[in-house]
Amino acid sequence: MKDMGPIDNLFADGWPTRMMGVDGTPKLKFYYLDFRFRKPRKYEIVSIDYNFGAISISAYRESDEDLEIGLCISAVEMDLFVSNFNSGLQSYI
Repeated sequence: MKDMGPIDNLFADGWPTRMMGVDGTPKLKFYYLDFRFRKPRKYEIVSIDYNFGAISISAYRESDEDLEIGLCISAVEMDLFVSNFNSGLQSYI
């Protein structure tokens, strides 16, 4: 980070008009926790519901190599997100 330079260099086209919050970490494997009554079946970060534009990222339950991404958006926005996400993922692969 010390060699990054001024933060203004990150936004050559100007500062973003919309910010997004990201919560969670894939390094903490919540699905492996055992509270002596069973391991969790589903883990969700509920704080993203109160923060419009926030997403959560956590480790996937059945694989250490995959991620779970949580969103709190309307069905119409979800359809658009899935379409954009899949097309971006296909171009990356």
